[in-house]
Order: sequence, then C-alpha cells, then structure tokens
Amino acid sequence: MKKLLYIFIVIFMSCESFGELKEQSGISYYDAVAFGWQAFFDNDYELALNWFNTAYEAIDQDLHNSAHVGIAWTYHFIANYGTEEQLVLCGGGVDECRNAAFEEFLYDTDEAEAVESYDENCIYFEFCCDDCFVNDRGLGLSFHYIKEAIDTDNDILLSEQIVVLQEFLDSNTIPQVDSDYMFMAGKPTGTLGETVIWDSNTIAVYLAGLYLRTNQINETTDNSKACELLLEHELSCDITSCEDADYYYHDLIQCIEQQSLENQVPFSE
Repeated sequence: MKKLLYIFIVIFMSCESFGELKEQSGISYYDAVAFGWQAFFDNDYELALNWFNTAYEAIDQDLHNSAHVGIAWTYHFIANYGTEEQLVLCGGGVDECRNAAFEEFLYDTDEAEAVESYDENCIYFEFCCDDCFVNDRGLGLSFHYIKEAIDTDNDILLSEQIVVLQEFLDSNTIPQVDSDYMFMAGKPTGTLGETVIWDSNTIAVYLAGLYLRTNQINETTDNSKACELLLEHELSCDITSCEDADYYYHDLIQCIEQQSLENQVPFSE
C-alpha cells in the first residue's frame, strides 16, 4: 500500500510543476518533506527548499521539526557544494549559508512530541515518518561546531565536540540491534536513485581524522585513537595492529584519506 501510494505520488509529481502541485489543497506534510528530500538528492536545492517550506502549510501536521532539519541540510549542502546561484538562496555566501543551516539545526521545539506525532499519524506514507530527523539534527550541529572550532583554532571547543561526536557514534553503532546510523533512513532517493552514502562508517572516518589532527592517544593502551577507531570499525586498510611498531604513521594518514573518499566524509576544509 505504501509503495503503491508513493509510486502514484511520483507519477503525479512528474506531470505537474511545483507551483501547480502546491496549489492543490490538502498536501500532506509527509509528502512535502519527501518531495523536499527527493529534490535535495537531485541537487535541486531551490526546489528542495520550496517543498520543505510548503510542509509548513500542510493540513495534517502542526509540528514541523523534520522540515526544519531538511532546510538545515539543504543550506549546509549549498554552503559546501552549491553554485554561486544556489548560494543566493541562503544569503549569498558560504558563511551566510552555514549560519542559516546552524539556525535551522538549533530548532528543537517540541521535538519529543514531534517524534510521537509522526509515529502515530504517518500511517499511509513510506517516508519521513520516524525519529531519524533527531539524529540528523544532532549530527548537523556537531559538524557545525567542529568546523567552527577548526576555523577559529578553538582547541577546547574542538576537544569537547570530538567527545560529543564519539558519543553520537557509540549510541548509533550497536550491531546486535542493527542500529547503525544511516543518513538515508526514512528518506526517498533522488529521481534517478541518487543517495548520500553517510553512515556510521562515515562518522568513524571523520572522527579518526579529528583524532589524528589532535594527536589523541588512548591512555590505557598508549595507542593512537585514530588507528584504534578505524580498526574497531574494520576501516583500517592494511593496518592490523595499532602498536607503534606494527604500522607507519604515513600509512594511517593514507588510510584516512582513502576511506574519506570512499565514505563521502562531509567537510573539505
């Protein structure tokens, strides 16, 4: 039933412009957010923002937390990957777009109530129906604070946010219950199946790079935290032991660079 409904929606969308579809009364919140993510993965950020903003006008949901998160990630991607024309959508420059994303990521009004409401009311829809926006928001905030700490050489903030990101990774990496974080959870793909390959491995590689950048050592084992994290997540390339005598520092750097490319690590500095 859900898949059939979504297929109908996609077919209908392909026959109508955004403006024509928006004017149709009774647009569902969940449809609007789903269309927003589809446009997002199509790299059509203007259309994505139009749909996420349209979700505020929906008749079936008063809690718009997941739409705020969609807008935040759209601004975030514009800041990092957008064209000059797309940068205009959130202020005209990279810093303006990052700040706009940050403001949206901060929105947490009635978050618990939103999770409960989506779970209860999103009955006939396949996408944007659960609490995945909570993790998406938390990850977005971590990325923002870490980038800010690096740009301002704020070692204290960077250390604090590395701890926060490690806690996020730990809470979203529980193999026994298959709870690894996936950015695509609850979202449709782009029109041609486009996705963003962000998951717990992406976070682990990004975090390993931060551990290496700050030269962090595990006080218990006296080994590199970066190496141990990659080894724990089976991302250590040809490194099989983190004892100093068992690998070269250059090998660790190369491994992080290789895994960053393969796992779409989000920030290019």
